[in-house]
Amino acid sequence: MRTFLQSKRRAVLATAIALFSGMFAFTAVYAIADEVQEITISNQIGADINLLFVSPGDSNYWGPDILGSERVFPAGADLSFYLHYPQACGKFDLLAIDDSGKSYTIYNQEVCDSEPAATAFTAENRNPEEDRELNFAQLSFSNELGMPIHFLFISPSDSDMWGADFLDATSTMDAGSTVTFLAPIYQEAVRYNVLAVDENGDHYAFNIDVQGDGARSYPIELSDKQ
Repeated sequence: MRTFLQSKRRAVLATAIALFSGMFAFTAVYAIADEVQEITISNQIGADINLLFVSPGDSNYWGPDILGSERVFPAGADLSFYLHYPQACGKFDLLAIDDSGKSYTIYNQEVCDSEPAATAFTAENRNPEEDRELNFAQLSFSNELGMPIHFLFISPSDSDMWGADFLDATSTMDAGSTVTFLAPIYQEAVRYNVLAVDENGDHYAFNIDVQGDGARSYPIELSDKQ
């Protein structure tokens, strides 16, 4: 079971800028259509979800919050995004934290190439063992490529998967915009693998190390220098 370092929670949800816009162009979807699968999550817990973690099942870490620093997942709503995994099927673990700090977990959610997947957070997924006060590092990505980014995968490096697309299934990251995600701070340093895919289908891959006792803000430039 993954565990967070228990520490005083910082009020970071309203401190960073997340700019999303537009719809997916067909070019980028076709470019990696055989590498990703869509999953739709429903929020049926009766409260807004403030934090949502989608971690590859083979990782020891939850990784960053997929919602970004300024979004919430409203009660009764659905959220769709893409998952990247190397085999015909992949298993993922999900953690949701609602607006009162209550935690809900879904473990070993299987996603396969054959068809889009769907799951839902309900009251039955309540998991008090994951109720934590968290510290976060802010991972701020700026798009300096001069064109929209259609996919942004961020995954703990102890996984064999690229994991979740943090731009969800209907969003792109415009040229010149910035998006910030919140990565929980662990006692040890955690390395993340990052893969960005632009509207031409070009791939940009690199690593980020989030230190357990280091900086709390990580500005990251997405450019053709990666």
